[in-house]
Amino acid sequence: MLKTNETFLSYLSAHYESQNRKENIIIKKCGKGERLLSQNKASTKVMLIVEGITKCYFTEDNDKEYIIEFLGKGE
Repeated sequence: MLKTNETFLSYLSAHYESQNRKENIIIKKCGKGERLLSQNKASTKVMLIVEGITKCYFTEDNDKEYIIEFLGKGE
């Protein structure tokens, strides 16, 4: 199942457009297969998907991957 939240995406997009210097909310494009977060590493940013899909998963010590969920627009 793909989770989306287009209401939140619209809300945040409006705030992005109203910024004077565009410093508080930054738009970054990520390529297919690019890792956004890694296990056991703290994130210093809040990320929101504007377009596309991301797979959330974890990997065990034996390199076996377990998919938790797929996230789409607004998540």
